[in-house]
Amino acid sequence: MAAPDRLLLLRDELETPLGRLVVISEQAGALRLVGWVEEHERVAPALRAYSSDPRYDLRRASNPGGASEALRRYFEGELDALDGLAVADIGTPFQRKVWRALRSIARGSTLSYSA
Repeated sequence: MAAPDRLLLLRDELETPLGRLVVISEQAGALRLVGWVEEHERVAPALRAYSSDPRYDLRRASNPGGASEALRRYFEGELDALDGLAVADIGTPFQRKVWRALRSIARGSTLSYSA
């Protein structure tokens, strides 16, 4: 269990047809980060921040929040496997608005920014 003043974050990695993914979820299950391990420009700084920031306690876990299994199913062709995953409500108000809008776009459809 994390110290009372620290948020416990759970980390897993999985192989996909596109490369190795790292998944970080809050203990309650909400996703914090999903990214390619090889994409060091974005993922490595985030991992360092979660590892070194005293607000977080980052630990390895199997299938945190069900995210690893959902991602495996997605890559096996079950495109709706990600629909039920909770996502941490973090970021700027604009970022949160964009992420909510992205989740409302139907799988396989394409929209312009103006739409």
